[in-house]
Amino acid sequence: MGNKPTRLPRQSITVNTLSVDEDEDRPPDFVRSKYQRVVGDDRQGTFAHDWVALVTGTNKAEYLVLARIASWFAESKSGKPYVREFWNDRWWLYKFYRGLAKDVRVLTPHEVRWAVRSLTKKGILITDYDPSRRKLKLYRIDPVVVAELEEAAERRIAEAMRKGRDVGGDEN
Repeated sequence: MGNKPTRLPRQSITVNTLSVDEDEDRPPDFVRSKYQRVVGDDRQGTFAHDWVALVTGTNKAEYLVLARIASWFAESKSGKPYVREFWNDRWWLYKFYRGLAKDVRVLTPHEVRWAVRSLTKKGILITDYDPSRRKLKLYRIDPVVVAELEEAAERRIAEAMRKGRDVGGDEN
């Protein structure tokens, strides 16, 4: 009931602090700040392709969960997917909500459960259950639904941009 998920401690990162010769009245630059990812950076985070944002819209939980699940289906350097469940001629992800919340780091298991259910209801995630395999639920992403949602989002964006220009947006 009152159990809160354990959070990983944040790594201390060198912040863009003012040097002796800098103007103290001027705020530091975003470049090289602790909020920007740089080459060789080992900070953890969820990074996603644009299609994830297009199909999830403004829903943060769906975005983070779908981005993390999609990353599991990516191919490793050896050319094999990170997921290891191959069943019914498809690759599947097997994860508990708690484990997925730990992977995402900024959502609780309850928020992950809500996002997974919402993504499943929208058809983006496909779930399967086979009690004989002793796996509670398996997940995979439906590329057909993703393509349809991505195209619809791109049409909405193009239409909004067109209307914006007609209403007095930038003519250039």
